[in-house]
Amino acid sequence: MGKSLLICIFLCMGVCKTNAQIMDLSKLIKSKKDKTEAFSRQLQNTKDSLLKVIDNKLYKSTSLDDIGMAIDNPYTYNFPIFYSGESMESLKRKSKELEKIKKRIEQDIIKKELELQRTDSIQKVNEIIKIEQERIADSLYLIRAAQTWEWLYDKKGKWEKVDRTYPKEEHYQVNSLFPQYQVINKNAYLNGKLVGVCHPTKNDKDQSEQDHLFRIDMMTFLCQQDFLNNKYDIQKESSKTQEYIKAKLGLKKQSTPADSPVYKEMIANAQKLRIAQERLRKGEIDLNTYNRIKIKLGAKSTESVYQAMADSESPEINAGERYLEQLRDDNYPLIRSYTINRIDGTNFTYQFSNEKKEETLSVKVSFFVNENREVRYKISSLQKK
Repeated sequence: MGKSLLICIFLCMGVCKTNAQIMDLSKLIKSKKDKTEAFSRQLQNTKDSLLKVIDNKLYKSTSLDDIGMAIDNPYTYNFPIFYSGESMESLKRKSKELEKIKKRIEQDIIKKELELQRTDSIQKVNEIIKIEQERIADSLYLIRAAQTWEWLYDKKGKWEKVDRTYPKEEHYQVNSLFPQYQVINKNAYLNGKLVGVCHPTKNDKDQSEQDHLFRIDMMTFLCQQDFLNNKYDIQKESSKTQEYIKAKLGLKKQSTPADSPVYKEMIANAQKLRIAQERLRKGEIDLNTYNRIKIKLGAKSTESVYQAMADSESPEINAGERYLEQLRDDNYPLIRSYTINRIDGTNFTYQFSNEKKEETLSVKVSFFVNENREVRYKISSLQKK
């Protein structure tokens, strides 16, 4: 019995010792699990921090997926994924992976910053170049525009309207790029003198009307030159024919109605009739005498009118009309189209071509201000091809 008691005591003591060991082992396992979970959380925090660094330093608000791969970006990092209950050995392996990724990120950030610095430098240089190019372009424009007078119509610069009534009435415009000029109807004046006119094809006047009027003037000029150069030996015609042609071409002062013999005789007859009326009123002549004077004066006026009509249908006038018609037929094909080149502020060259686009002749057109302060032009310097 004593032996059995000893055996029981021994067994009880072994069980108690084993339970204590089991309790110690459970604590050890729990401690390792806590450390593993803490390490896993630490690694996850490190991963999250690296993702934020990537987002802020490399991608600038570019979206990232759950494994840290940038969408549509040059940088890609394969971050490890952490699982629940993962072993310490696996976590340590992934910790080394995170360390490698961290070093890659640091290198990429340095590279990106260098790229940004180079990009900023290039942008600054480009901005400086652009500013300098604009400055040069502005300077070149001022030089060119001063010669071509394109500033009169290209809408560059700031325009200011000036209206004055004292000490004298003035109405004009001033362009901020060329403030020394007064601009009236797109024509530039300096100290009251016309120095620059708008290009003929760039003004506000209806272009078709302007072209029509210029072609009439051009035709007249060409006919003048033909007549003065004795084309078709016109100087053999009668003086009456030649005088008629000169008058039609503006080579002599046009007669006004007051200058015509018919008009002058009608005025003289009217004065004579008023004198006869006054003498009748005073009783110096009787009614029969007055009527005879009235009939006689009326007959003379009618005779003068018929004479003028006869003169207009005379062979000499008819010859002049046929000559002018021939000159127009000769010159019309020569001026089918034209181009305009500026010589200076008020002078242009008009180059004409025929229907086949062949150059035919050129003239110089000069603009000036007449006695009524109106801008007009004169055609001169004919050169034929």
